[in-house]
Amino acid sequence: MFAVCCVLLLSSCVRDDEKAEEYVKTGDMVPTFSVKDPNGGTKTFTSDNDFANKRSIIVLFTAECAHCRTLMPVVDDAWKELQEVEAVDDNWQIIAIARGSSDSAVAALWSANEMTMPYYLDPDRSAYSKFASRYVPRLYSVNDRGMIDWMQTGENGISVPFLMSILGCAPCMF
Repeated sequence: MFAVCCVLLLSSCVRDDEKAEEYVKTGDMVPTFSVKDPNGGTKTFTSDNDFANKRSIIVLFTAECAHCRTLMPVVDDAWKELQEVEAVDDNWQIIAIARGSSDSAVAALWSANEMTMPYYLDPDRSAYSKFASRYVPRLYSVNDRGMIDWMQTGENGISVPFLMSILGCAPCMF
């Protein structure tokens, strides 16, 4: 049983030995995708409605991935900082999407790290499959025209100031 769990954990996180197929790249419009909220509702995101006039970060993660468990508290800290400066600039959003994780697993991760940022669920990986074939965590920056202008797989180099700068709010902090 332990071996099976180890294989499942390793298969969900970033690895260097296999390449993932990327379905979107920098310069593409963010694809339309649907996710579930923890209350059971469905939310569909479209580039022309949900990303227009907002700077956005989409974070695809799983509750079971060690890299994701490292990254998500950092993303939540950025979200909290942005909540504090909302009066200065509220044209931003962070969209956290749990690929294939149950709501209880994500809720446990949130609780263990005292995170308050909202999240969405992608139980069948249909939203994730619009972006890539494998590996989490994945981050995408979407500009105010709905176009992907930066992307990264993995948590290396991600910090609160870096995320704030992607959202155009770095001057708010310093």
